[in-house]
Amino acid sequence: MVSCTTTKNTTSSQSKVIATLGSNPIYVSDFKYTYEKSLKDKDSAYTRNSIVNYLDLYIKFKLKILAAQKAGIDTTLAFNKELATYREQLAKPYLTDKAKVEELVREAYNRLKEEVRVSHILVKVDKEAEPEDTIVAYNKILELRKRVLSGKNFEQVATQHSQGPSAKQGGNIGYFTALQMVYPFENASYNTQIGSISDLLRTKFGYHFLKVTDRRKASGKIQTAHIMIVSPPKSSVKDSIEAKRKIDKIYERLQAGETWEKLCRQFSEDQPSKDKGGVLPEFGIGEAIPEFEQAAFQLNEVGDFSKPIYTPYSGWHIIKLVKKKTVESFGKMEPFIRQKVAKDSRLKITQQSFIEKLKRLNNFSLNAKSVDKAIAKANANLLKGAWKYDKNDPLLNETVIRYEDRVLKLKKGYTIKNFFDFAMAKQVPKANLKSPKHYMQLLFQQFIDFSAIDFERNNLEVKYKDYKMLVKEYKEGMMLFQMMNDNVWNKAIMDTTGARKFFEEYREDYRWKERAQATIYSIANEQILNQLKSRLGQTRYLVTKVKADNLFFDKNTSDLNKNAEKALLRVANILKRNRQYRLEISGHIDPDEEDKLSSERLQKALGFLLRQRVGIDRIITKDYKKSKPVSIKNRRRNRRLEFAFYSADKKDLAIELNLTNPLNIKITEGIFEKGTNSDLNKVAWEKGETQLRDKDRILYVVIDKIQPSRLKEYNETRGKVITNYQNHLEQEWIKGLRKSYPVQINQKAIDQLVGQK
Repeated sequence: MVSCTTTKNTTSSQSKVIATLGSNPIYVSDFKYTYEKSLKDKDSAYTRNSIVNYLDLYIKFKLKILAAQKAGIDTTLAFNKELATYREQLAKPYLTDKAKVEELVREAYNRLKEEVRVSHILVKVDKEAEPEDTIVAYNKILELRKRVLSGKNFEQVATQHSQGPSAKQGGNIGYFTALQMVYPFENASYNTQIGSISDLLRTKFGYHFLKVTDRRKASGKIQTAHIMIVSPPKSSVKDSIEAKRKIDKIYERLQAGETWEKLCRQFSEDQPSKDKGGVLPEFGIGEAIPEFEQAAFQLNEVGDFSKPIYTPYSGWHIIKLVKKKTVESFGKMEPFIRQKVAKDSRLKITQQSFIEKLKRLNNFSLNAKSVDKAIAKANANLLKGAWKYDKNDPLLNETVIRYEDRVLKLKKGYTIKNFFDFAMAKQVPKANLKSPKHYMQLLFQQFIDFSAIDFERNNLEVKYKDYKMLVKEYKEGMMLFQMMNDNVWNKAIMDTTGARKFFEEYREDYRWKERAQATIYSIANEQILNQLKSRLGQTRYLVTKVKADNLFFDKNTSDLNKNAEKALLRVANILKRNRQYRLEISGHIDPDEEDKLSSERLQKALGFLLRQRVGIDRIITKDYKKSKPVSIKNRRRNRRLEFAFYSADKKDLAIELNLTNPLNIKITEGIFEKGTNSDLNKVAWEKGETQLRDKDRILYVVIDKIQPSRLKEYNETRGKVITNYQNHLEQEWIKGLRKSYPVQINQKAIDQLVGQK
């Protein structure tokens, strides 16, 4: 409950304030926003208890924020740098043309249902080219288009004049679908009828016009496998003939009924895929080597395979169809399309669309004379990426761009100095440009875009309440974290004297109840129970989850070679990682060898492990000499050292007993407080063994010791003490803050909130 003074008389203006902390108001609107966001149980919304309880929490929160402001937490460089990063992330949804994005996502999906085959003619020109170079390229492409429109053969004109890689194919770039080409090119392709010539278009590659030669329903995606014989174009005639002979022979054997997997594993020369049946990642039209793609998409049924086909990149292939996928529903494809739209050339479209919208809404205006003066300051250093401006230049304060939101009465001007600072930050060496002024004009176009976004970003908190509240939440959350860390969390950890004093003061709160040192066995059946009981008397259990390879020796030798030392090093590392393990090494020799060899081999292995700092008390050696041969034919297998790991941990015993069935036994051991373990609650609370039926299993409980109730030592409960000490520090801190900022509640405001929905 809220503990504070309430105001008895409130005016209508005070009804907008639900509480004051000292002279600091808490507005009803702010309280409602956070209250509604925090609601989990909608049924309790706006009940008196719900409002009063949340207000108590909110007041404590705001008291801490006031303390943070007084401490200057939000004034440090590091704080504001981190906040700026959050602010930038939060602003992104507000600085996007959402309608345009949705339009492009839907458009892309609809286009993915169709494939177009296109030929094009390209005249290259750099996207940042000087005006005179742009004009030359434009006039050339215009002339070529006129020739085609007047009846000249498109393919011939493309072959002779196009500057794109498809010129050799008469401009034909084959079939493609949406999201595979730059957006302007895709747009022109889908907006042009079969047999028609498009308008001119410009992309980052230059000027184009295109001809659509076919449209068809989308082929979707396929997954294929292949058997490949490498035969690059520069292979010798002999090697080329041999490669073709190999692939033809494999094809014959496939037709005769031999399995694909066997022939692929045996003969394919594509190393990454041969052991996986030759399976490749799925692909769609326009995403694979043309020759491979064409043959693959001609396969109709899963399991069909092609005749051998040749690709100039790798050689001969036989292709098998593994899977076919049609274009999926919009719901399934939407995340993929949205991701692509946010990254490909459509991103520029959405950005530019949003910038133009902002320029209209915010009444963008340009001071052309001042712009010309600024552009004139460019010099040769700009093309080197080393341009600077005179900081005493009287032009710096002239305004070049203005924005004004007349509804919200917001306005801002951007000066030549703002532009020059932007240009200095963005300039890079431009070997492809000749004119510094042209480069300065390009930078100014970027500055226009920057300023449009900057003006909007700086006013988001005025325009959008949700954004304002989000930024406020992040800021106050950062402030709260720092204050809680300084005054509560870290303080409780670092103040060891205070924590111990708190522990001693409340010592009776930290007490063990009666405890049992016990082991609880949940067992599948009597057979496993009997196996368990027979093993419990042992001091060690065979570890089955960790094994080491045997060491084999040449006849009549005991020397450790490099492979043997590597194997022993692995054994040493296992022992170092598992301190409870013990090692048994058994030595064996072949009947044809001298008895002493098994002992010598054991001693050399033991010596190596001791040099690796494995304790002698953790190793047992057993010399079986000739008593346990394992092979008559392969005599080397008799000349061996065997390794077995043992453990005193009952968990390793459980692993051994669970080898035949993972549900044979479950072992739980530890020290349990009375009443805290449901299995112990079923047996007498006394030292001894108990066996009983527990549904379809056997419960076998061994209580080794009953420990009486006692006070806990500090190190046994330090975590709980620290937590309680933190709560204590926070309560004391809040008491102090309430004195510094006396709390008053506007009861009328609470009354007005009760029952709202």
